[in-house]
Amino acid sequence: MSHAQIATRQEIENVPIPPSSPSYRPIGHGQLVYAMESSLDKSGLKLGSESYELARGGNQMFGLWSINDGDSELYNFNIGLRNSMDKTLPVGIASGVTVMACSNLIFTGEFVVFRKHTKGLTSELLTELCLRAVENAYDQSTTLTIWLDSLSCVRISEEMIHALTYKAMVNNILPPKSFKSYHNRIESFGTSQYSLFHWHDAITWSMKNNSLPRIHSKNMGLNTLIDNEFPFIRKTLEI
Repeated sequence: MSHAQIATRQEIENVPIPPSSPSYRPIGHGQLVYAMESSLDKSGLKLGSESYELARGGNQMFGLWSINDGDSELYNFNIGLRNSMDKTLPVGIASGVTVMACSNLIFTGEFVVFRKHTKGLTSELLTELCLRAVENAYDQSTTLTIWLDSLSCVRISEEMIHALTYKAMVNNILPPKSFKSYHNRIESFGTSQYSLFHWHDAITWSMKNNSLPRIHSKNMGLNTLIDNEFPFIRKTLEI
């Protein structure tokens, strides 16, 4: 993916929509945003803050919405959006939360793809697909908050922290340029009794200056690493 540039809503709405072809009908960035906003209204949810990034000459759009649901004092529900008008990415959304105490952004899973081919996708059908995706994302965010809370119950030694950090660096979840930010964060807790939540917090803290797609990608790697090292956490939630 080419370098992403921060954009306003007006800027993403102003990106020209390429002509349709017999097999492909591009969805404008503004069309997706409008459909998502309509689906929020139907779900009884309210849009709080919003931010966007454009890449590939404006053909790719990534967005992050903060949703005001008022259900938690610890986490805020987020929705990640993505769209492309050059066939490089299928339109989709991802569920996430922001930890209110530190503003760390955490995604729960991969982007839910609406459909790879958009031929015949009307505005009504797009809104319907958005509504389903929003409802699914909200359910996923609830599971994510329970998973995050469970990390606080897992105590880990400094030796385990070093081992996890090494694996995070090997898998490019924590690149060398972000190590100082991570290290300062983990040291700021000032405790000899770390929980897995402390380590997760420090890793996600180090991601803050990344673009939205990079944060999402690194979150997916981080979730997989934790699930592989501590499979009992996820299994407990499935009971």
